[in-house]
Amino acid sequence: MTDQISIPTLPDLMRGIERWMEAQATGDGIPGELQAEVDRVLDGPAGNVDHLFTFLAFARGCHTVAEERRQRDDWANALCYHHFGQIMIEHAVNLLARLAAEDIRRIGETRH
Repeated sequence: MTDQISIPTLPDLMRGIERWMEAQATGDGIPGELQAEVDRVLDGPAGNVDHLFTFLAFARGCHTVAEERRQRDDWANALCYHHFGQIMIEHAVNLLARLAAEDIRRIGETRH
């Protein structure tokens, strides 16, 4: 019998990041490992569609954790996670705009 191997889809990867973040965000405050990973993503490169995906996946994870914190009446940490998610979305939008502008320049489109 052979093992069946499947390649994860982007939604699978996004759910994996979201679940990892939920698992890390137990207890009070923001755990060091989770904070380090969020910082790594925010401080890392932002130049291609892989980075765009990472920003969106982490934004989703941050907002999921923020909602879980709100349900526990942990409003201070909910606000922190929500803020991190919003920053990730801002990075994603800026990157998407930059990628679109590069594509427009590459195809030679001009402004009329």
